[in-house]
Amino acid sequence: MTGSEFRAILRQLRLPQVVLASELGVHETTVSRWASGKIAPIPGYVLAYLRLYEVAYPQDGRKPIP
Repeated sequence: MTGSEFRAILRQLRLPQVVLASELGVHETTVSRWASGKIAPIPGYVLAYLRLYEVAYPQDGRKPIP
């Protein structure tokens, strides 16, 4: 997953980077670096969390997270 894909998913889920950082127990800068593509690949546990978040807080009319 690219940084731009990651940012798109966060927008789709209406999940601010600061909230994701807090939930994952990482620094906001880390999430920002994932979103900018400066840290790649994005760890698998982050993608797993986003999939769970998607199920827990569904949004209408959006694509499922790969």
